[in-house]
Amino acid sequence: MIVQVNGWRILLQICYDLRFPVYARQQKDDEYDAILYVANWPQKRMLAWNTLLKARAIENQCYTIGVNRIGPDGTGLEHNGGTSIYDPLGETIYYKE
Repeated sequence: MIVQVNGWRILLQICYDLRFPVYARQQKDDEYDAILYVANWPQKRMLAWNTLLKARAIENQCYTIGVNRIGPDGTGLEHNGGTSIYDPLGETIYYKE
């Protein structure tokens, strides 16, 4: 789903979608400026989280924003945040653990 906020077209995604590039593929009919991933990505998999966010930014030549939860979940997995923003070249604009 693409929403518009202050002139920005933003593709809304969840954490599951991050592993599948096809779900974020930039299409001629559905162009967007940024992808926003809202996630429950566990601390022990943060390397994959950051790597995949950068990859989606580079692949789609757009800003990519990852917003991740903080704290333990019901199964005891820890989530340490890792909220970040990458530019279309995969460069880090913002990162917060």
